[in-house]
Amino acid sequence: MRTKRFGLSAAAVAVLVAVLATPAQADPALPIDINDAHLGATAAGFGSQDCSGPFANLPDGKDGWHFIVPDSAGEGFVSLTVIYEKSDDTKVTVVLPDSPAGTVHNGAGWSGWFAEAGGKKKHAYVITDEGWTLDAAAAFLLNVQTGAFFNLSHTCASDDPGTSPSPSPSASASASTSASASASTPPGGTLPRTGASIGAILAVGAGLIAAGAALLALRRRRDLTESV
Repeated sequence: MRTKRFGLSAAAVAVLVAVLATPAQADPALPIDINDAHLGATAAGFGSQDCSGPFANLPDGKDGWHFIVPDSAGEGFVSLTVIYEKSDDTKVTVVLPDSPAGTVHNGAGWSGWFAEAGGKKKHAYVITDEGWTLDAAAAFLLNVQTGAFFNLSHTCASDDPGTSPSPSPSASASASTSASASASTPPGGTLPRTGASIGAILAVGAGLIAAGAALLALRRRRDLTESV
């Protein structure tokens, strides 16, 4: 069984980026974690596969990931941070900041965007290089419910049949999201919540910022002393 490893410093920085990218809301956005049962998944090994909709033209060598906010968890995504692990054990951080549905964000080896259902950004689509492992994920939502988490709804592995040129967040994304918007039971069931929580990540992130500020102040003090 794969042992879940978590790059805490990287996760802290990524979540802080999402926090800073989230504007003030009338109802404050709050952080939640992904369902623990979905951590450690690969696109090829995940139990629910679907290469329709935005993944219908997935290129060779790419995996598709569809994340969903259940109605029981709260309103749609405000921002999303996902950390993947590559085959060489390096980490890749995917950040989808607060942005209109359909706005594509890109990074090294990945792209992603939000899609709406019922006027809410209930869905997030991420396309990555083939073979990455889902290591950690957290999101900010509005009107978060007690004990809420979001799910990995399904994946599209790169070696699935009927995949070739590049997908885009077009009308097909909006059409495909409405059917699954009410899905609240994740594939594979629900496990007790374990591991590092989003609260711990935020606490570590705050500590990193405080440490950085202290180091900067110390350096400035030394520069002033040397110049006297």
